[in-house]
Formats: sequence, structure tokens, C-alpha cells
Amino acid sequence: MTYNVTNLSDKDAVVGMGMDLYVGGKKMETYANSNTTETISAGRSYEGAVQHFGVNGSGSKELEIKPFMDFSGTKPAIVTFELD
Repeated sequence: MTYNVTNLSDKDAVVGMGMDLYVGGKKMETYANSNTTETISAGRSYEGAVQHFGVNGSGSKELEIKPFMDFSGTKPAIVTFELD
């Protein structure tokens, strides 16, 4: 998966961590295959970040995204999408 991210917070943010893929409600495995791991400053963006997942099964696809190392109880954002 390739994605763009903008840090809308007032603190540095880690890109490439805190993201899980679910297919049909089941968590998929993340593969360490040249994934992006970067830190971006407040108000900055990163284009073309890469994350690899093994996709098994069928059904709805959802990315669950939350800030890395956030223990405040913030609910993750969930993005539903289709694969062609």
C-alpha cells in the first residue's frame, strides 16, 4: 500500500507505524519489506509512504489507524476500501 500523510498535530509524528489491515474482520500480517518508518514535524507531510501486508481471505477491507505509542485512549480512524 502507498499513502500520503499530513501531521495535523502540534507534536512530531511517526509515519509507518500504528496501522493495521483487517479483511473480513480478521487482522492481516504486516511484512517488513522496505516499509516507510519516518518522523515528520508538526504541520508537515510525507508523500509516497509504503506499508506491506499479506492479504488472505475476502470481505471488506479496513485500515485501522492510530498514532504510534498513543496511550491516551484515542479511538483509531477506520478507512474502508476495495481492492481491484
